[in-house]
Amino acid sequence: MNTPTLADKRAEVARLHEGLKSWRLVAEHYPGAKPGTLSRFVNDNAYVPHRATVLTALGLPVFDKPKVCPRHGIVHVAKRCPATRKPGKPRLPRLDRYRLALELIGVLNG
Repeated sequence: MNTPTLADKRAEVARLHEGLKSWRLVAEHYPGAKPGTLSRFVNDNAYVPHRATVLTALGLPVFDKPKVCPRHGIVHVAKRCPATRKPGKPRLPRLDRYRLALELIGVLNG
């Protein structure tokens, strides 16, 4: 069985709303989805719900979990493994702002 597309579900919820005339009554048919979420889902074509409870209530597929790094076994926040940095390319040194401020004061006062 094919999973329904967003457009199919939007049309289905819109038809149900035309018959019931209330988003609260429509939300009773989709437990886990709030009336405001359903209204936005139908009226805003750019909106895609991301909560798993709403997607499940609408019968839409839940998106995959983030990819886990095979080397470290965790999800990197930067979305790339720091171990993949090219060797021989050193990091730029951090600015020592305190030292720079003292030098600037020395130049201005002396």
